[in-house]
Amino acid sequence: MFQPNGISLHVEDHGRQAGGLATRMLAFVALRDGCVTNEDELREHARRRLADLKLPDKIVFLEKLPKGISGKIQRTALKEFEIVAA
Repeated sequence: MFQPNGISLHVEDHGRQAGGLATRMLAFVALRDGCVTNEDELREHARRRLADLKLPDKIVFLEKLPKGISGKIQRTALKEFEIVAA
């Protein structure tokens, strides 16, 4: 997870490498109040900071990232948004 100004971003690998299925990288983004951006800006930002194999195939904007009581992102809760990204 990296946090450019005003953006919480979680990149999650929701694909499978076994059985010949391609790996698909999703980025879940929650903008802080007053922050404005779009998918193209985020892709360019990620392209400058991440290796090509870590670049997301799809960016999913959420109102907020699902977090547990400890404040950690709940990866299992993100799986329901995988359908939206398909």
